[in-house]
Amino acid sequence: MEKIGISLDHFSNTVQTLRWDSKDFSQGSPASPYLEQLRNQIDELGRRIPCAGGGSIPHATQRVVWRWAEARVMQECVEVIAKCGRKKTQEAVFCMAEDFEKLRSAMRVSFKVADCSEDRGPVDS
Repeated sequence: MEKIGISLDHFSNTVQTLRWDSKDFSQGSPASPYLEQLRNQIDELGRRIPCAGGGSIPHATQRVVWRWAEARVMQECVEVIAKCGRKKTQEAVFCMAEDFEKLRSAMRVSFKVADCSEDRGPVDS
């Protein structure tokens, strides 16, 4: 099965158009499918970065890449909240904050899990 990626722009544009004027999110976040797609891409990145260059990328460099990626994803999450404007309820803001914290956690977990197909792991420096 082919994996379909979602760009941050597409994620942002799609999530901001969802129904954020609701006060009831007991059925979960309306952004769940898009968050899941993005989390899957983050997991895939977590598997690829340590293996790039045959596993020769220093751990310190990987850490810089992940910090930049996390900052960029979080910046986009803030943009989503800002672009929703007045149409979002306080309950929606809490739901978004929970969603975006899950993304942040996924990024941190993906960085810590380095699984190369080779016998060696990432090089520390």
